[in-house]
Amino acid sequence: MQLLLSLLIEPNEINHINKFFVVYDTNKQRIISKLKFKNLLNSENLTRGTGMDYHNHFWYAACLAKEHRVASRLLIVNTKTGNHTINKLALTKAVHEICVFGKQGPNTMILANSTQNDLITIITTYGTKVITEDVFFDFLRQEERRKLDWNKEYTWDDGYHNNSIAKYKNNF
Repeated sequence: MQLLLSLLIEPNEINHINKFFVVYDTNKQRIISKLKFKNLLNSENLTRGTGMDYHNHFWYAACLAKEHRVASRLLIVNTKTGNHTINKLALTKAVHEICVFGKQGPNTMILANSTQNDLITIITTYGTKVITEDVFFDFLRQEERRKLDWNKEYTWDDGYHNNSIAKYKNNF
């Protein structure tokens, strides 16, 4: 079986996006190729890939960006045409995992979890572009959220945050 993996090459160092994603063959027990994206320069200052999902010939991958330790991007690739876009995410900080929620007309909705501000958001996409980000679930009560300044640098000793998300019986 072949798996698409996201690798952490050099923690917190700027890396070219073509280093993040590899195809791993479980029978050969080795990386057999790296994904190559043409026309993607390192202008986004990406540090690592985090979550990813595949749905209806679109591949979605979350990446962290260097300009702020919690900045996130969503790479969307149309695997039929090769068209791809790196989208800045405004609301979903420090994305660890994404999961395709479903389709609504021509749009795809993606659930994403943020370990920085402990939100689950729905990211709506059209083709390879992000259209909107909306809060789906907030772990904190409003009075707790008002006390926190999420614009500050990420707190590495954060003992409680949402780390992953997946569908369960297609019910949300």
